[in-house]
Amino acid sequence: MMNTMRIPCLRLCLFASLLFSGTEINAADAVYEVTITNRAKSSLTSIVWATHGNQARFFQRGKKASPGLAELAKDGGTNLAKKELKRQSKGGRGVHSVGVAFGPGAGRTTTFRVRADERRPFLSWATMAVCSNDTFAGQSRYRLPQRLNHTRRKQVLAYDAGAEVNTETSSDVPCLGGHGVGEEENGVVHLSNAIRGDADLRRSRGWGNYIATIRVRRIR
Repeated sequence: MMNTMRIPCLRLCLFASLLFSGTEINAADAVYEVTITNRAKSSLTSIVWATHGNQARFFQRGKKASPGLAELAKDGGTNLAKKELKRQSKGGRGVHSVGVAFGPGAGRTTTFRVRADERRPFLSWATMAVCSNDTFAGQSRYRLPQRLNHTRRKQVLAYDAGAEVNTETSSDVPCLGGHGVGEEENGVVHLSNAIRGDADLRRSRGWGNYIATIRVRRIR
C-alpha cells in the first residue's frame, strides 16, 4: 500500500501539475481547465492524466490492468503510469501530453489545466481511492469539448484494478495505516463494489453510485 509519508509531498504537485511529452507544445494547442470533485469520504491520490487521440488507452474494463495502473491503484504511485502513457506517444497512438495533478481530499475539489491537439480530443486519467486496496477513480478516452468556453460534465465511476485482494484490513489499506502491498490477484479491471465494511474499513468511508464528478471547460 501507499506509504503515508508520500501524502504531504503530493501537495507540491499542485504547482507543477503539467508534465508534457509526445509532441512539442505549441501555440496551436487547445487548453482545458479540468475540475474533479471527490465524492468519497476519504482522499484521492495524485491524478495521472494524458491527452491523446482515439488509439491510446489508459485502461479498459474487462482487461488486465497495466503494471502502471496497478501500481497507481495499489500504492498511489505515478511514475510507471506516466512512463506507460508517454510510450504511447510513439507508433501513431497519438498521446499528446502527460502529467500529474494534485488529488482532492474527502469532499474536496481540485482544478488543473491540460493541453491537447485539436485532432486528438480525448482525456484519460486515474487516481487511487486511499481507503481501498486497489480501487481507482478514472476515465479512459473522455472526449474533450471542442468549442471555446464550452463545458462538459460527467459523473465518474470507481473501478477495481483486479490487482490486489480486497482485504479491507488495517495491514493493507493506506488510510488505516497499512504499509507494504497486500496479497496480489490476477484479475481484470471491473466496477468497484465500494466498501463492504466486513473488516477494519468502515462502509462510511466509501461513496454512493459515483466516486467523483468531472467538469472540463475549453479556455483556449
